[in-house]
Amino acid sequence: MTNRYLIRKKYVEPVLFLIFMALVFIISNPTQARFERWAAKELKRDESLRGFGKQLVIDGKYEKVLEKRNYLLFSVYYAQAADSGVKMKFKVVGILNRYYPVDVE
Repeated sequence: MTNRYLIRKKYVEPVLFLIFMALVFIISNPTQARFERWAAKELKRDESLRGFGKQLVIDGKYEKVLEKRNYLLFSVYYAQAADSGVKMKFKVVGILNRYYPVDVE
């Protein structure tokens, strides 16, 4: 084995793997329209968002996205729902075409 082969094996292949994984994340970063459909369906299904093993209590109806922060590999959505006349805000992370609720204000 030559030094060139060892250098390639040690540095080039891991870098190519990282580039490939970054492309997968970028391509699968969910859109705002897809998030809106998911949020409306999720709230209609069982009247609460579920995430990370804990229930985020949002009874009511999804209203709108207040803000979307796109970090290229994933997105963070700040949205609003109506809960018995009270506006509740919630935060959801969108990554790999999946959504993970993380917080309710």
